[in-house]
This record gives sequence, structure tokens and C-alpha cells, in this order.
Amino acid sequence: TLSAYSHQDVPFEKLVEELRPEREAGGSPFFNVMFTFQNASEVELRLNGLRLSALPAEGETAKFDLSLDLFDTAQGLGCVLKYRTELFDDSTAKRILRRLVMLLERVAADPDACLADLPLLTEEDRRFQLFEVNATDADYPATVCVHELFERQAEATPDATAVVFRDRSLTYGELNSRANRVAAELAARGVGRGAYVPVLLDRSLELVVSLLAVMKTGAAFSPLDVNWPVERLRRLLDDLGNAFVLVNSSTPQKEAELGRPCVVVDASVGGDAAPNLNAAVGALDPLYVIYTSGSTGEPKGVLIPHRGIVNRFSWMSDFLGADAATAALQTTRHVYDSSVWQLFWPLTTGGQTIVPSPEIEMSADYLADLIGRHGITIVDFVPSAFNSIVPMLVEDVEARAKLSSLRCVVLGGEAITPSTVHAFKEKFPATRVLNLYGPTEASIGCVCYEVQGGEGGRIPIGRPISNARILILDRRRGLVPVGVPGQIYISGACLGLGYLNDAEKTAASFVPNPFHEIGYDKLYKTGDAARWLADGQIQFLGRLDGQLKIRGFRIEPGEIEARLTQLHDVRRALVLVREDEPGDKRLVAYVVAREGASLDSEELRAHLSRHLPYYMIPSGFVMLPELPQTIGYKTDRRALLALTPPEAEKHAAYVAPRTAVEEVVAGVWAEVLRVERVGVRENFFELGGHSLLATQVVARLRKVWGIELPLRRLFEEPTVAGLAQCIEALLQVGGAALAPSPSSITRGQELLLSLAQQRLWFIDQLEPGSAAYNLPAAVRLKGVLDVSALERTLSEVVRRHESLRTTFAVSDGLPVQVIHPSLPQV
Repeated sequence: TLSAYSHQDVPFEKLVEELRPEREAGGSPFFNVMFTFQNASEVELRLNGLRLSALPAEGETAKFDLSLDLFDTAQGLGCVLKYRTELFDDSTAKRILRRLVMLLERVAADPDACLADLPLLTEEDRRFQLFEVNATDADYPATVCVHELFERQAEATPDATAVVFRDRSLTYGELNSRANRVAAELAARGVGRGAYVPVLLDRSLELVVSLLAVMKTGAAFSPLDVNWPVERLRRLLDDLGNAFVLVNSSTPQKEAELGRPCVVVDASVGGDAAPNLNAAVGALDPLYVIYTSGSTGEPKGVLIPHRGIVNRFSWMSDFLGADAATAALQTTRHVYDSSVWQLFWPLTTGGQTIVPSPEIEMSADYLADLIGRHGITIVDFVPSAFNSIVPMLVEDVEARAKLSSLRCVVLGGEAITPSTVHAFKEKFPATRVLNLYGPTEASIGCVCYEVQGGEGGRIPIGRPISNARILILDRRRGLVPVGVPGQIYISGACLGLGYLNDAEKTAASFVPNPFHEIGYDKLYKTGDAARWLADGQIQFLGRLDGQLKIRGFRIEPGEIEARLTQLHDVRRALVLVREDEPGDKRLVAYVVAREGASLDSEELRAHLSRHLPYYMIPSGFVMLPELPQTIGYKTDRRALLALTPPEAEKHAAYVAPRTAVEEVVAGVWAEVLRVERVGVRENFFELGGHSLLATQVVARLRKVWGIELPLRRLFEEPTVAGLAQCIEALLQVGGAALAPSPSSITRGQELLLSLAQQRLWFIDQLEPGSAAYNLPAAVRLKGVLDVSALERTLSEVVRRHESLRTTFAVSDGLPVQVIHPSLPQV
């Protein structure tokens, strides 16, 4: 009679009772029957003619992000994987199960093996990473040097404009001839293949001429910053080993300070056309040496060959398209590697390079003006700088109109902010936005992702560019599966040669490549964590060590800490990055004094300023009796970050502004630093300022007075009083290019609404008569009131402020302002 039953229409309790005689007679264990009912989805149980089939549960939802149930079946081990569909898709879940099955099979085959030695990669995974994602081979002039690409273009278009600086410019023929003359002079001084020539210039035509001239000799150039401390420059010059320094006439003479003779380069000097040198130099010879922060306290000189930059130029031309209309703006100082493509890639395509004035920082209005005036097609930004500029470009209709020539925006150096990029793409949908990744050791950039706009979550850094190879490896340098974090290793034509005069660091970072299938003998160990996504894109996850990226600057805290501990009174020092407000990253130094010593933040800042560039100077110093420790006797970094931010410390006694200039400067500081008030003796950096905020201050002061105030002035005079004196001096001697005085327009014409007024008008159209933007207030008056005097007072206030007697009207379908001459009489 059991065969007449079915678990679909018989109560479970009755079915159990019917099965009891079979269990007592030695049949299948009751536990197994229960287990089959609860877990199996397609398992049948036959018992005395009875066929029982479990039905899969319908409408089930995952209780956790990811859960795995394991159970025994007659055929072996069974499992059910449940996942949250908002986090995982079907292909990811199946991939996880395939790897689990493979791992269990290998455990069964070799139960004594170490778990870490058992691979999680399927053959499909291995093929995907080594051959599909890294299938980047592309033709490029692998045996040609950068200056040879320029010389070919100069021969093809000698009369075309090559480089523009302020109101000066050079054609391709002029630039080539001037560079040849400087190269001949350098060669006469013994400069050639194997030499490293320091170039101590600011943005100028002479900078482009000098760098090109060094290439032509077969030597490598090393760009240095005129704003760096003399002690730092001396160390780098000793490392380079060259007998002299290239400067121009506007560079302060530093022969006595540097202990090196200076060779002055003048791009304005004409003369007969000079021939190319045709120096004996190859594509694998160094093109430049660029110094980055070092963890041991000393900067590292990264050697990059011609091959890596030529490959990068070739990829850009293929990926973006390049012609005579290409115009690039040098947005990065020449001491950073991204400036190399900004300066020289256009000069290999027949395009133009625009060099901005060194005194002017890249504010939004100045940038828009440059783009509109020169028809610039491509610009490069550090994302933090892009974040500060985009809001104005998005909101300002006039500024947006100036960007009509812009075809591409390149972002790199740090993680991008999706909301900012998407806001930009909404206003400029035709402008391509590239998220570029690559350390200095990898020839500027070797991974690229083109932002489409509207991507959800974290934006990936992309795929390897042409002839670049990317591997993501675990601690044993084995391949990691898709979705599993690992460290980025770089190989390919983009790879650098190592570090100048430092074989130990080179061997530690440029390691043998165990995956010969991808070609190339070496891998560069980046220290960056990332993972593969299922579509072959790479998602950046952060750093694996203490290295920092702040506003695009690569900073090793160890270098700052080493300089601090050089002071006799400093026993210990630790430098961390704080982000007390989203997007506002600042360096903070935590310092422990020796017993009996007293430390002052001004003294510490002054000491660091003599050795380090401004972007490595902490914005705050916290004095502690001892650094907190964990139970494992390691420094407790979390406890340090939990301390009160340095800007909450007591600053200098408040002194109110005494002049009109001080009042304006203090007001700008308070607005940028988001503090209630700023005294004339308070230090900009002690209040939480940093280089990006300093750029905003300089840009706003320029708007007020039309002055060209160099950014370094704020670092030299970090108080309101000091900076105000600089501004007053510029105004008195006429050294400032004064902006035109504002002029009024006639009130008889129709006036368009401002952006803020447009928003108010639009909201009123959606909800007429709404009081959402009204701020009501009531005032109770007691005593004798002179109504006439009150009426005249209020009328005078309204007379002085047009906004109080402005209404909106519609003319030809557009809202306009109507400014009434006076209040209507009641």
C-alpha cells in the first residue's frame, strides 16, 4: 500500500509512520530518508514500490551574501551555493563552484600537500590571464628613439608651430635647430651616451629645447625643480654625477649654492639651421632619470629607456588618433613622468605643445581660458585636482563653451572619484575620459580604462595597453584566480631599467619572470593590490605597503620620518595620511621627543623644508610622549588616527586683520580651510592647509586683484600677514597684471538669470508659490516707533541692493531679470 502514497499529497507525519516498519525490518536508515528529503533536489528514493522525489524549493532568497551547504548523498558529497544577486552574478557563482571542486579533487589526490601549494586556477583561468588579457602585441617603432621621431616630423613639417609659451612660439624647424645647437655645445663638453644631465628649469621654451637637446646627445636628462630645497638638489646632483646644470636666464643663479657650474640655454637665439647630431644611442638606452620618494630616506632615480616612451606614444596615437590638430597642455610639472608625453607626444604627430606660465597654477578659469585660446584637444589631471576644477566647469556656461575643442581628458596618479567623472561626462559626452594606471617604473602608464559614464561602484583601471603585460600574483608569485586580490606585476616594452646607482633596490623590485609564456625576462613588483574582473578589467584595491599617493604625488613616509629623526631632539617619528573629511587627504607627523627636549612644529616644518619638496611637508605635527602600541608591540596606527586632528590644537593667539589686503586674504583662507576666522599670525598649514588648498587660495586671490602670485609664495609666507605683504608689494611696484575693473551694464536691456536664479525660477515653475526658499523671521518692537524713519531705512536698504527689487519675467520663452527702479509706494 505504500506505493499509493506520494509526499506531495500525504502529510509528512503519516508518511513517516508508514515508513517505520521498513526501518525496523532493516531497511534504509530513517536519517538518510530525512536527509534526502531536506537537501536533495533530484534524488529519488525507492522503497517497496514507493518512489519519493524531493522538489526544489521555490522563491528562496539568500540569507547571507554568500553561503555554502554541504551534505552526503548516495553518489558522494553534494553542495548548494547561495549568493546575493546584488553582489554576484551567475557566472561568478559557477566559477566559485568549479574552483571548489578542483581544490577538493586535488586534496583527495594528495592529502599530505600543503594547502597553500594547491592551485585554485583552472586551465581556463590560466589561459585567460596569460594569453587572452595579455594579448597586447602591436607594431611600433621598437628601434627608434624619441628625438628621432621628432626629427622626422620636423623634416616633414618644418614651418608648422610646434610649441607655444605665453606669446612666444617655435616652429618645428626652429625647435629642431635650436636643440641641435645646444646639443652640439653639450657634446663639446663631453656629454654623450651614458651621461645623465640635470635640467634645472621651470616651464618655458628653454625647457623643451634643453630636454630635446640632451636626447640628441645620446645622454639621459634628469628634470629637477627650481623650488626644491638646495640640500635635496645637491644630493641628486651627486647621484647624477654630471659636472654642470642646465638653466635658463630666468632661473636664479645657484652655482655657489649647488657647487656646479650652470649652462644657460636661450631658446630665443636664432642663427643658421644646425644639423642633427646622429649620436650613437639605442632604444634601450636611458631617455630620462626621474626621482621618486624612497622608503629609506633617499630619493630613487628611475631609469626609463626610449623604447618604453616610444611604445607609449605609439599606443596613444593608435588609441586616440593623432594629427596636426592635436594640441596638448603641460599640466604636470616636468619633474613628474606624465609631463614627458604632454611635452613630446604632440611633437611626434605634427601637433602642438602648449606650455603654461610657471607662475600660474591650474585654476578652473585659467585652464578654460587656455583651452579656448589654443584649441587644446587633450589634458591630463591628477584626480584630486580634477575634482576641484570640475564643479566650476560644469556650472559655468561660459567656461563650458571654451572647452569645445577638448577631445580627451586623461586621469592618473590616484583613484578617481566616480561622481565627479560622471558629472563631467554628462556635460561633455563627446569628450573621452581615460583612467590611466602605471608607476614611474612603467613608462608613465601601462593600464587604461575608458570611462563611459554611469558605471556603478568603483571604476576599474582597465586592461594593459599595447605591448604591456600585467600579472596579478600572490605572495608566492603564483597566479590568482579572477576576483581574488593579489599584487600587480608589470612587464613588457613599458618596463624601466631599474634605479640609478642602486643595484640592491633594482634587484628587489625588478624580479625574474617565471611566466615565460608572456615574453620578457623581468617583472616589476609594484606594491599595488588589485584583482581581475570577469571581463578582463583590473580593479585597483590600494597599497600593500606604507607608500602613499596624495594629490598624485608618490610619497614614501619613510623618507619624511628619516629626515625628522635626523634632528637630535627627535627620538621617534611616524607619518600617516589622515582623511578626516572625504577627499581631503593630509599628511600628519606624530613625533616623540628625547627626554628633556622640547619640540616645536615650526622648527620641524622648517627642518623638513630644507630637505624635502613642499608636497612632502606634513600639514600637521602631533607631539606625543610615546607612540601607542598594540598587544604585539607594534605601533598602533589606528589609535593615532583616532586622536584629535591636529587642526583642533591651539594655534597662535588671534590677531584680527589690520589692512584691507589682510582682511581679504584672511577671508579667502577661512573659506578654503572651512574655519570660522583666521588671524594674521596663524600658519596656513597648521590650520590644515596643503598644496591643493594652496592652489585654490592662489586662484581666488588672482581673481580679486588680477595678480600672478606663484604658488611657492604661500609656502614661503604661510601667514596672512606675510602673504599680504607680498601682494601689497606686487601692487605697489606694478608687478601684477591687474585685471580689468568691473563695469556696470545698462538696466534697460533684458538680463539673463544667473545659475542660482535659474534654479529658483525652475523650482517655482514646478511648484508655483512655494515658500521652500523663504526664510521667515519675526521681530518684536517695544517702545515708541518712528514709522516714517523705519520706512525710509528699509527703502534705503532696498535702493542699495538690486537683488531686493528684482523679479523674474519671461521673454520669448526665456526667464529674464526685471530690476525695478524703486519700491512701489503703499
